[in-house]
Amino acid sequence: MTDNKQQLDSVNSSWTIDQMNEDWATLTSLTQNNLSIELPLSLLPQSAQEGQILQMNLAHDPTATQEEADQLKQEISHLSADDDGGDFSL
Repeated sequence: MTDNKQQLDSVNSSWTIDQMNEDWATLTSLTQNNLSIELPLSLLPQSAQEGQILQMNLAHDPTATQEEADQLKQEISHLSADDDGGDFSL
């Protein structure tokens, strides 16, 4: 039996490299009709070539998400520390 939580937190998909132009590649989904995405070549393996099939795994990273939320909270706190709450005009 497959864990439903794992299914929601991670998605695997297959893509073919349809075109490579300058610094960008167009990938076409093998499972979703008429779905293409463009990615910078820097995100692809160095050996990437047109016609190759790539596996993509998108996964939720709870640790990184929490770290980003904590960082934003600190920035907001820092920015609002000197705010006297008064109105201002430009």
